Amino acid sequence: MTKINNFRKILNSNPHLGSILQALNSNVKYGLFAGAYVSIITSNRLPTDIDILIADKDYEKLESLFPRSKIIQKPDVKLFYPYKDPSIEFIANLSIDIGSHHYQFRLSELAWKNTTVLNEGKHSIRLCNPVDTIILKSMLQRGTNEEKHDLDDIKKLKNKIQINKEYLFKRLSEVNSDKRITAILKRFEML
Repeated sequence: MTKINNFRKILNSNPHLGSILQALNSNVKYGLFAGAYVSIITSNRLPTDIDILIADKDYEKLESLFPRSKIIQKPDVKLFYPYKDPSIEFIANLSIDIGSHHYQFRLSELAWKNTTVLNEGKHSIRLCNPVDTIILKSMLQRGTNEEKHDLDDIKKLKNKIQINKEYLFKRLSEVNSDKRITAILKRFEML
């Protein structure tokens, strides 16, 4: 029940989210992840934004679903803001370069098959597997200087969820993992 209550809080905090989810649930492969996911699972804090990972091939569908939008195309990511609302961010084709390492973070077919649905009355939302948020936050390792809580979020998630190790190892391979990520996972006793 806590997850549903946390989802309701996020729905109530954003006037567009309910209609956006109804449109997405019809024919787009997506999954909520990052801070909003942590908020729903752990009740730690209300998120400042809502990050939704979109399958690369479904990104084009967003333009027809949400004609009043803002699109940002960068070499390392495609960002989409429905209704030009900066608090809801769709992400596709994400690449992250840290030092000399190049990570690929996508809603792959494997990631899509490992999403789950959380239902709240007339609204439902597809959640990425917790492993996806943990891997992303292990990549970024941002702290309070960036007004982020990556390592704290990993710790809180670990205390609330069960890690699917088979999925974890497959996703580590897909994202082009390195010692930097595995060191964090070992630190939190996930490897």
